[in-house]
Amino acid sequence: MKKGLIKNLISIIVFGILFLGIGDLLAYLISQKYEYNLRDVMFLVGLGIIIIGILSMIGGNSTGLNLQGLGQANSQYIANANLEVTRMERETTNYHNSAKNRISIKAAFGSLSIILGGLFMILNSFIIG
Repeated sequence: MKKGLIKNLISIIVFGILFLGIGDLLAYLISQKYEYNLRDVMFLVGLGIIIIGILSMIGGNSTGLNLQGLGQANSQYIANANLEVTRMERETTNYHNSAKNRISIKAAFGSLSIILGGLFMILNSFIIG
């Protein structure tokens, strides 16, 4: 395996454990304040963290296609013009190579580590009970 991939994997696991600690603290505070069972609160907070991680994965490029010319006689021309503008923007901004350079930061703070932290928290709630 490459060193970069191993570093990314380690950083994802470390930040997953960090999110586990934050979730555990939050679950402990909620269970103390409202006198709920700690195991149940940890499970629900873990599910919440997983949902936040999944929703943070949603992304996209707003310069893509749109519905501007839908139903008009020149809709194919407008769609082709939009595709050409997107292609030219990606060529001038070095779109594909810039994503490779920031993969380690994205992996460390990305949604995969949040999801992993939520899974750790759910596992922790089953271990406690």
